[in-house]
Amino acid sequence: MQALDAFGKEWDARYPQISRSWQANWPNVATFFVYPEASRKVIINNRQYGAPLTLTSVMVLSDCYSWANEQFGHASLGDPRRTRRLVSLASSLAQHAGLSIVKSSQSTAQVEGAYRLMRNPSVSPEAIAEAGFTATARACEAHPLLLALEDTTTISFSHSTAFDDLGNTTTNPKTRGLLAHSVLMYAPDSALPVGLIEQQRWSRATDTYGVKHQRKERPCEEKESYRWQQASERMAERLGEIQKRVITVCGLEADIWHYLHYKVSHGQRFVVRAAQNSRQEEAPGKLFELPEVLTTA
Repeated sequence: MQALDAFGKEWDARYPQISRSWQANWPNVATFFVYPEASRKVIINNRQYGAPLTLTSVMVLSDCYSWANEQFGHASLGDPRRTRRLVSLASSLAQHAGLSIVKSSQSTAQVEGAYRLMRNPSVSPEAIAEAGFTATARACEAHPLLLALEDTTTISFSHSTAFDDLGNTTTNPKTRGLLAHSVLMYAPDSALPVGLIEQQRWSRATDTYGVKHQRKERPCEEKESYRWQQASERMAERLGEIQKRVITVCGLEADIWHYLHYKVSHGQRFVVRAAQNSRQEEAPGKLFELPEVLTTA
């Protein structure tokens, strides 16, 4: 309960508008999910807001290190000291979610160590991410059915320090950023996210962005849309036999012929929201006419 009380007071100070909304709607909240999985507890009757509620999970601050070690303790960074530093950094950031490295660190030495780790040319973002993907694949073994929630997110920055190093994400020339294509594993049996199984991050070249007439000339493998297939390939490689338990769920952006062809030809189950009014192979008419035909029948 001390951890929960501290959580409420911290949010009151840092996010007053969110906190007021939280308090007003507190009795309607069904579940509250926080990682790591090992630290989940059931608490009835929250002293902070006075309304009875069952919380399915609460992070005890002392467990942040255990979570970080589960995720990154096996990271291959070329030196065990780097891996220990990564675990320490991840634990500190988890314990102070939303804060910067400087504000979440307990000493100047911790701050310097974190920045040395990130600036080390021998430490790659791919190696750090792969450790997390491996941990997710291991956690997936415990679930009979898994949903792979897949989408692309735009991460935009408007401050000048990021302008020269990042590419375009929108038609606004004053905004630069990254794109992140992620696959999040979700377990219906526990109604909890399991973790990321794949993520690709990239920045568009500013000199070629917006040249639509050249897109059709490029091979499929050089298009951004190919990342959907790449994500499925890497997910299947990491999951192995567990892939048979997975149903991929995507939005309109995934309605791509090459991607759908890959999923069908490899026997992977999926649900994709249709964006293209494609011609039907086994019946006259087009796809968007099918619901009306089925309703009439």
